Amino acid sequence: MHSFTALVFGLVATATASAIPTPQAPTVFADLTFSLTNDILGTNAAATLPGNGLDIPLEDLFFGTAVAPNNQIYATSIQFVTLPPNVFSACVFAIDGRVVVINDKKTFGDIDGNPYAAIPQRLNGITINCQTDGIIV
Repeated sequence: MHSFTALVFGLVATATASAIPTPQAPTVFADLTFSLTNDILGTNAAATLPGNGLDIPLEDLFFGTAVAPNNQIYATSIQFVTLPPNVFSACVFAIDGRVVVINDKKTFGDIDGNPYAAIPQRLNGITINCQTDGIIV
């Protein structure tokens, strides 16, 4: 009987302890760095943002850089510069009905949609969404 009572109290104590909320640290997503390149002008610029899955306007990242003379963003390709190691990472945006995606397996993307030519595309008004399952603890 004593061992049964000890077992019941042990289970109740465990259930009570697990029901006590513990403070959670805020989630901080790992950063991703990618670059836009304009092969015609020979320019590129990099931007770093958290992989939190939020849409970010490219203007916020690239105005004042080599790929945005006169605040007009023109690029032919996108490429990851740095990624968190050994985790899923991806960036995606849509332009002219096409989706451009780079990820930890396919780190380069052709923006103009023509693999045989470098045709700069105007990227003003475009948002990019990057996400990763790499979380900083």
